[in-house]
Amino acid sequence: MTAVAMNPIAERERLLCEFNSPHAPREFEALFRLIWDNSQDGLRLTNEAGVMIMVNDAFCRMVGRTREELLGRPFAIIHGESDTAPAVRQARKRADSKGNELLVEKELILWNGRRTWFEISNTMMECSDSRRLLLSVFKDISEKKRLEGQLLRAQRMESIGALAGGIAHDLNNILAPITVAAQMLRMKPLDEETEQLLTRMETSAQRGADVVRQVLTFARGIEGERTLLQPRRVINEVLKIAKETFPRTILISSRLAGDLWPMLGDATQFHQVLLNLCLNARDAMPGGGNLQVTADNLMVDDAGSVAEGCSPGPYLLLQVKDTGAGIDPANLEKIFEPFFTTKKVGQGTGLGLSTALGIVKSHGGQIKAYSEVGQGSIFKVHLPATPNAPTTRAPQSFPGLPAGRGELILLVDDESGIRDVGRKVLIKHGYNVLTAADGAEAVALFAEQPGRIHLVLTDIMMPRMEGFALIRALRKTNPHLKIIATSGLPQAAGQADRTAELESLGVQHFLQKPFSAEKLLGAIHQLLNNPV
Repeated sequence: MTAVAMNPIAERERLLCEFNSPHAPREFEALFRLIWDNSQDGLRLTNEAGVMIMVNDAFCRMVGRTREELLGRPFAIIHGESDTAPAVRQARKRADSKGNELLVEKELILWNGRRTWFEISNTMMECSDSRRLLLSVFKDISEKKRLEGQLLRAQRMESIGALAGGIAHDLNNILAPITVAAQMLRMKPLDEETEQLLTRMETSAQRGADVVRQVLTFARGIEGERTLLQPRRVINEVLKIAKETFPRTILISSRLAGDLWPMLGDATQFHQVLLNLCLNARDAMPGGGNLQVTADNLMVDDAGSVAEGCSPGPYLLLQVKDTGAGIDPANLEKIFEPFFTTKKVGQGTGLGLSTALGIVKSHGGQIKAYSEVGQGSIFKVHLPATPNAPTTRAPQSFPGLPAGRGELILLVDDESGIRDVGRKVLIKHGYNVLTAADGAEAVALFAEQPGRIHLVLTDIMMPRMEGFALIRALRKTNPHLKIIATSGLPQAAGQADRTAELESLGVQHFLQKPFSAEKLLGAIHQLLNNPV
């Protein structure tokens, strides 16, 4: 460490004497003291050896040290370092020939481990005895940097949301022929093994469609379909994923009430909430531990509603417990804030719990977190239940699917798989079919078959000539033509504008991909056999 040439207190007094000299009027001394003592910025004066000889109260607050702890010490002490020479060289190197430094923004790790962003400017002061003192001005810009970080992450999420719509469209187009083909195969006599394979195929296709909706829910805030569901099925599915993918050092157990009440909700969103909570528990136990998921019925009365923030009524109480490191009390109240995370860069976005909270609140429920450092954490989720609702569904069957009487249908889609499977389904059920890969080809085919085409089934998003342009063109030729529109873009994405435009064009029915053969045939039969 560089030796101090003069006692810092004596040096400070000498500096003040210069302000009291005949060359520095009394008014200057008073002004200097007024600015120094009342500045909201941190002010620090160091000598050539990097030793602090003056600091104001604002600087002491910013670095968490008292004036007595700072004066006479090298300024590197605010970082918890003892050798000030490198910092002195760096500060002087940054100063330009005029003695002034452009503003720099820098994150400092203080002596107590706290990370703080500062805007720092340095000015070299030439004294009468040729000494050079460094005046440093500190502004705490931590909040500014936090908001900038949130804005950048929000913009990134907006970009992801824009991409998600296109990805969803493509994936739904891929899943559509799988869903329809599986149903067609099920109409034939099947052995047990083929039946099981088809069931797995249908389940996977449906799960794929659910994942697409889950991505859009996360990226664009799109609401999913609310149906009556049995929580046990979703919980067991998440537990299965956890047991297959989590480290073997984490022991996973569950306790689910035998008569769990059903609830009205989105199964995919419920899946997302529980999976996020389990992933957080996993990350809290890098060395292993116990993860337990429990689910119970709970009737909340007036007294209980105060404690949990829930209105009186029946609830599903879902609890996720871990034996991890626990959550620091200072962080516990922040964990549901968007983008807040204590994980390292690249290990978490800080959106998992905030997304879960948003989903639960949209269902009329609450999430509460309880934790102690070293004692693990418990997340309690309350979701409104519907005890008296039926929970069983009739097994899927396809008897008596509506059939055509030779009507000619024009099927327009840029996906060859959808055209091929759709054509086979329609022909098998009594229709004649023409297919087109885009709107331009469809217009040409329609012109070649004047008055023969009974119904047009068209995709909305296609190359060359998309669905809306096709429908406008067809309407000019036949204002009363029956049209069904389809799309792989989820219905909630721009739904209001799209629905309004379809209605203005006289489109009578819309099918969201992937749709089943049953829905397709039902929509066609209804439209052909009912006057518009």
